[in-house]
Amino acid sequence: MLLHVTNSTSTPGEDTLKLQYASTTPGNCLPAFYGSSAFVDVATSTGEIRYNDNALPADGALLGATSTDPTHGGDTIVNQTYEEQNNFTTTSTVSVGRDGKWDFSLIDFSAPADTTYCFRAVKSNGTFIATSTSSKIPEIKTAASTNSAPTVSSVVLNGGTAITLTPNATTSFNISYTITDTNGCADIITNNGTSTAFRSGVSATCAVPSPTTNNLNCYLYVTRATSTCSVNSVNATDTVQIYYFAQATDASSSFASDNWTAYALAVDAANATGSATSSAVELNTMVAINVTTSSINYGNITASSTTGSVNQTTTISNAGNSSTTLRLSANSTLTSGANSIATSSQRYSTSSFAFAGTSTALTATAVTVGGFLLTAPTSTTNVAQTTFWGLTVPAGTATGTYNGVNLFTSLFQD
Repeated sequence: MLLHVTNSTSTPGEDTLKLQYASTTPGNCLPAFYGSSAFVDVATSTGEIRYNDNALPADGALLGATSTDPTHGGDTIVNQTYEEQNNFTTTSTVSVGRDGKWDFSLIDFSAPADTTYCFRAVKSNGTFIATSTSSKIPEIKTAASTNSAPTVSSVVLNGGTAITLTPNATTSFNISYTITDTNGCADIITNNGTSTAFRSGVSATCAVPSPTTNNLNCYLYVTRATSTCSVNSVNATDTVQIYYFAQATDASSSFASDNWTAYALAVDAANATGSATSSAVELNTMVAINVTTSSINYGNITASSTTGSVNQTTTISNAGNSSTTLRLSANSTLTSGANSIATSSQRYSTSSFAFAGTSTALTATAVTVGGFLLTAPTSTTNVAQTTFWGLTVPAGTATGTYNGVNLFTSLFQD
């Protein structure tokens, strides 16, 4: 940098100076910008532009003339010193009309790419040594960015273990992965990108930036947690919530040749992308039913009579991801104190009946109900079927309130 002496000779040690910088728009390092409040001191350990400590030459070394020295018209150039830190001063007298020359060792420490910076010298107390009419203000521009796309690695679905669903509800599990960007932590935008869990047979529509989600086989993450960026990498954990009817891929399922996989996509500040998929895990078949009727109340029935054509009903819905039939049994017989009514006095059917009609007698041993089938659900709309119940009270049965427990059991239907 050249500093021109206009009014009075600058003698050694007369002024203590410091170098400052400010970022600006390209071409704005004009005289009017000299007085901007945006300037900050060039430091050795902070800031986007910093002093650089070279092994040689030493800070404060005297300068010599070179063919690449800046010029100021025909002015005589008076060499001063090489600087690796603030402050600096005149070491050789600079007469009026001459220019002092200092050499500053600077480094782009954390400056953004393609950014313009202006430089000025002021007194160490911050006052100007020149006016805003200075004819030239030094300007540099950092190199244009060469962007590297982020990379995604170590994608793991559900900890690498098979997925087991929750009957008639959603199940949460995680997709974990690492995002790395050689352009630095600032280029990793953790709320960009996406992750999905999907059955392998539908990967063409699910493992894309904007997946076609489907509650049977393709799920988008719902929440994301990330670690603090370290050495240009961030660990991410995305949580997925999957319905009870998601398609199984184990050996007993309809998709035994498929599996479930996770896909993770990262997008950096320049919209460059990187992605990866996990190793495969199975999603287990779940056989489950939900009996939405909590009790069967036959009402008041006298001895030697039946419920006739008045049936009680129970509704059973499929709470799993496979087809299921139903097995019925008495877990305990109907009793009132020391008195009881035989288990076979209860009868059931898949359609309404006038006692006993075509109904089946309940037994203590589980029996598969004929004509009962719940197909695998494909949405949250219930797949349900009703069973109809009747009772006969044998002659001589003592009056009382009789209670018992009937057992409804799901049975896998291939």
